[in-house]
Amino acid sequence: MIGINDIKKIKITTPEINFEKAIGADYFENLDFPEKYPAFINIHEEKPAVPVPLHWHNGGELIYSRNWNLDISINGEHQTLHPGEFILISPYALHAIIPEQRDEKMQVMSLTMDVDTLAKINSNIQYCEISREAPGTTDQMRDNMVALCEKLYEQAEKDDELNGFLMNSIIFEVIGNIMEHFCVKDMEGPRKVSVREHRLKSVLAYISENYKENLSTQSVAEYFGYNREYFCRIFKKYSNMTFKEYLIGVRLDAVLKEMRVSKESCAQIALDQGFPDIKGFNGAFKSRYGMSPNQYRKEKFNR
Repeated sequence: MIGINDIKKIKITTPEINFEKAIGADYFENLDFPEKYPAFINIHEEKPAVPVPLHWHNGGELIYSRNWNLDISINGEHQTLHPGEFILISPYALHAIIPEQRDEKMQVMSLTMDVDTLAKINSNIQYCEISREAPGTTDQMRDNMVALCEKLYEQAEKDDELNGFLMNSIIFEVIGNIMEHFCVKDMEGPRKVSVREHRLKSVLAYISENYKENLSTQSVAEYFGYNREYFCRIFKKYSNMTFKEYLIGVRLDAVLKEMRVSKESCAQIALDQGFPDIKGFNGAFKSRYGMSPNQYRKEKFNR
């Protein structure tokens, strides 16, 4: 039975979202599915909204937005998710999410299928390519799915004795609708990763290992044998952000981790984690978290 504690709620009070633990070196997102729970539910209500880096999982995913615009890259193809809409992401698809930045609380829900549990019902579920624009789908089908998403969101906010049963009922109805109306085709086994995607994973791993160094778009492009223009275009297409934006994000994540435990000043931590200057660090930090590093450290970590 699903308990209310099984619903992962990323609220305004959460100091950071630690993607480092969830997303491995191969960019597989390792989700901790609760027992007998057919999907992993995230209710995103963080402020400011935090980008989700490039990743993949072997279960299909549904993302529903109540009030936020999201720029979503799926296997290099960009789509914008508007308020009141949902989007479907196929198993094994590399995807990244960039939310708009507004001074209010985001309300977004994601549902990622647990293929180990669902395979007991349909063994091919992890090989089904899904899309909200699948052949034969209608506006009525999409409207019905939006209504189900809203029903699921509302139920996830509740905490009562029947919550587990009702959540399961709605989740299975959502997944059933996806498989009945939005399944494009069955893939022949796990999707083969393209050469470009494989090379991009190597680039991301290189950044993860060397982000403290003096990396530049030119130097990384040359290291992997690309010209700068081609590298910029491919990196943006698949990761949904520029190389510089991605590198700054990696460094900010590292800084935040050190701010929690280190006795060093925020400025020194930033320099140690690869930021070339304090002014740039302060600007990047405030742009993401809405306050200065020192203020954030004091409010979130009491340091």
